[in-house]
Amino acid sequence: MYSTRYADGMEHTLADFEGDIDLGTGTAPGVRLRGDSLSVWREFDLPLRTATSTQRNTAVRLGWNNSPSGRDSAPRWPARFAVTVPDSLRRAWSVGGGSAVTLSLFMTDQTPGPRKTPRDSTKTKSDSTAKADSAKKPAAAPKTKPKPPAKDTTAPDLSVELVDASGRTARLPLSTFGPVRRPIESYVFRRAGRDATRFTARYEQVLHTYVMPLDAFVNVAPGFDATALAEIRLVFDKTRTGQVHVDDIGITRLR
Repeated sequence: MYSTRYADGMEHTLADFEGDIDLGTGTAPGVRLRGDSLSVWREFDLPLRTATSTQRNTAVRLGWNNSPSGRDSAPRWPARFAVTVPDSLRRAWSVGGGSAVTLSLFMTDQTPGPRKTPRDSTKTKSDSTAKADSAKKPAAAPKTKPKPPAKDTTAPDLSVELVDASGRTARLPLSTFGPVRRPIESYVFRRAGRDATRFTARYEQVLHTYVMPLDAFVNVAPGFDATALAEIRLVFDKTRTGQVHVDDIGITRLR
């Protein structure tokens, strides 16, 4: 297994996260970035496995947790991250059926905690008093500590959703365009166990490039207008919890 980073001379960058500190702005003029229901949204320098030095390349860290929390057992709205494509750029770059969306992504082994349950504003003062009275009762016997959940071995994935200027959408799994793998471990030292004592991780954060032709989205949603691409969304609906590092979101010409 290997990860591939790739770019060509026809690629136009929407967001490479190398500019200002404003999380809401992209690289090209007029590009806006928007997050919804994310647990983590942060730009940072990609580290090397030593953690004391970096790759000198800024990316964005996006984490999500769609699990119910507390008494709330309802399914969570999937977290998502969106990048706008302004009309002026779409025309200047001749976006259409021969174009493709590109991005580089690394699936980490981190899992953010559950979302906070919104505070119930309908509770009255009497409810609080009753709760206080119940707190005066003798404490119940301590419960047995639950076992930690088993390591998730499900293949990670997420959806890429494109939106045109009329609001029509087309969605495909990212895995349609290449494998989405968890970190690939590699070892520097021959002696077993020494990597664990010398490094903070047994893998390098190498992002994999995905090239996603707009024609593929038109095929699954015939009403979608590729020439009017207005927004690119990463929808974290395939894996309940996870965290990715993303870089170099753009558009290229295939023909």
